[in-house]
Amino acid sequence: MAPVTVYIVRHGETEENRRGVVQGQLDTELNATGHAQAARVAEALRDVPFAAAYASDLARAAVTAEIILKHHPGVPLRKVAELRERYMGERQGRTLPAPPDPPEISTVESADALAARGAGVVGGLQPPPLSLFLLSPFMPPSETTPLIGANGSNIHGASHQPTWAASLRWLLLGSWFNVLLIFVPLSVLAHTLNWDAGLRFLFSFIAIVPLAKLLGDTTEQMSLKLGQTLAGLLNATFGNAVEIIVGLSALLQGQIRIVQTSMLGSIISNILLVLGCSFLAATPRYERVPPFFLTLLNTDTHALRFAQLMTLACITLVIPAAYHSAKTTLVPLPSDPTVITPGPIIVDQQDPLLRDLDQASRSGLLIISRGTALLLLAVYVAYLFFQLKTHHELFRAKKPRKAGFEHTIVDAEAAGAVVDEEEDEEEQPDMNLIAAGVSLLTITVITSFVADFLVASIEETADRYHIPKPFIGLILLPIVANAAEHVTSVWMAMKDKMELTIGICVGSSIQIATFVVPLLVIVGWISGHELTLFFDNFETVSFFVSVLLVNLLIQDGKSNYMEGLMLITLYLVIALAFWVS
Repeated sequence: MAPVTVYIVRHGETEENRRGVVQGQLDTELNATGHAQAARVAEALRDVPFAAAYASDLARAAVTAEIILKHHPGVPLRKVAELRERYMGERQGRTLPAPPDPPEISTVESADALAARGAGVVGGLQPPPLSLFLLSPFMPPSETTPLIGANGSNIHGASHQPTWAASLRWLLLGSWFNVLLIFVPLSVLAHTLNWDAGLRFLFSFIAIVPLAKLLGDTTEQMSLKLGQTLAGLLNATFGNAVEIIVGLSALLQGQIRIVQTSMLGSIISNILLVLGCSFLAATPRYERVPPFFLTLLNTDTHALRFAQLMTLACITLVIPAAYHSAKTTLVPLPSDPTVITPGPIIVDQQDPLLRDLDQASRSGLLIISRGTALLLLAVYVAYLFFQLKTHHELFRAKKPRKAGFEHTIVDAEAAGAVVDEEEDEEEQPDMNLIAAGVSLLTITVITSFVADFLVASIEETADRYHIPKPFIGLILLPIVANAAEHVTSVWMAMKDKMELTIGICVGSSIQIATFVVPLLVIVGWISGHELTLFFDNFETVSFFVSVLLVNLLIQDGKSNYMEGLMLITLYLVIALAFWVS
């Protein structure tokens, strides 16, 4: 291919682009997203021979061009004012709800700029003397369109649109976990025919695993077709869908203690078991590095947010426990005049832990819990706004530094797509948007039925097979609900993608603590179930020491196999304690 002259008339994202503000003659800089976009385009155009390059003299366009030309040493960059997007100067500083139609610009643009801007969709670089640089076939030539669109389109053509048949084929055959889908009809059959409680529990227990995987897959597929904000909101809603569904099923069946222990267990499982296994799995990759000083994390982003929010969530559980201790009255139970024994959990509308409180103290604890739940939901909404809007650059993946193998922590569940360090190609969806949406709703309905069967069988299974209910709620349910996600997390760690691993563990824990648990408290309030944020003292202590240990281990931004072993050890100690409870 002969060398071409390229006119770079698009640029990477700026903060004004992100807000939808017309820049006109404003000389704005690229943000972190814009730099990453320009780098990806530069890699895609690495093998295209350039004779010369022209760009606007505004910083956002000039910097974009300079990044692209890093792979073309010796190619001159000529900055010319005629390539400015001058036709929108009259709207400078205003916010546009949507990109406008291209206006008539022949009287205010240079010939080259007119040709570049008026060409519309261009499949590639044209032969010399004029080459055009328009990056997305869906991007109208307007000021509000950045270098790469939020829809994930690349520079080579239209976005991939799988057919319905291809979408369903991928959904059903895309994972080995789908082999376990046979347990879904078995669960329904066992419940309908009233088989043994152990079989009903086991079939429903196993059936949750592939359904949870499918929920995650369909959510991810929809996210690929949406913009960053909508994808973040979708993940915020369905990121822990299984926990929400199981929690609602247990709540509506009056299993208050199962609700509490399963939510607490999900958090502890993520921050101890999964994080610990991930650290262990990542270590062998760096055998040439002294293992104890292996650096995996960089705390300048999400690790600090994790420590802050998890500490806040921990405090919200300690305060109700402290209030309960201060208000507990010695009201003996009929079964024993002196000692309050654990005993079987009675399925009713009240929290069994509140039976030793008088009516005034119980009302006070409910007020504290419900008020705290509302405040935590407000914090979660603010956190989403912080993550997706005002400070979204903090949650984007950066390339690891060679010294120390450091990675930036990101929230892969809520922050949208992450730029892969090993792959330059955009991830293409395997399902079309409508198929993914219909599948998501269908799987959610099926999961709700299976969750009902699972919760309904817990009482009889625990009594018949002498399995402590706290152990079922805190250990078994969280593991099965997140089994596929846990495997993915460890697999990503083994492939040196620690930013995704941390995103899974951190994002899920924060979401459960500040969204799922408060949401269930509010739903219980509406439905007449007295679900509070007061957990058993031992559960509160277990959660407190778990958060404390994790905060201590990640605050220096480094991790190693010994720290992973510490996390797993604490998890096993807690599991053992709940087994004998």
